[in-house]
Amino acid sequence: MQIELVDDRGFDMWATFRGPFRAPERDYGRDEPNGNGAPAFQRPEVDGPKWEYRTWEMEAYWRAWLQAVREVYAENEAHLPSVIGKLPPVEIPQPAPRDVDPNEIPF
Repeated sequence: MQIELVDDRGFDMWATFRGPFRAPERDYGRDEPNGNGAPAFQRPEVDGPKWEYRTWEMEAYWRAWLQAVREVYAENEAHLPSVIGKLPPVEIPQPAPRDVDPNEIPF
């Protein structure tokens, strides 16, 4: 998991995940020019929570979060119902057939 700071030509800066991992946006929001959210996180402080934007701190936070989620899942996996049989089959869209004039092929 990597986190990248995005600089909007000096006007604003925000953080984004780089790679396949994304925090659940419904629960943690998304960091963007006009709002705070993941991958940034709120660090408790004496005078109120502050948003953390140091990339190494954000990466450590989300790696720990992901490890905790994995541990909770592993502890409860035997008690969870399987969803494999309940998933709908993957539908691959088929392109519509086309009429091709052999004289229009450019070779």
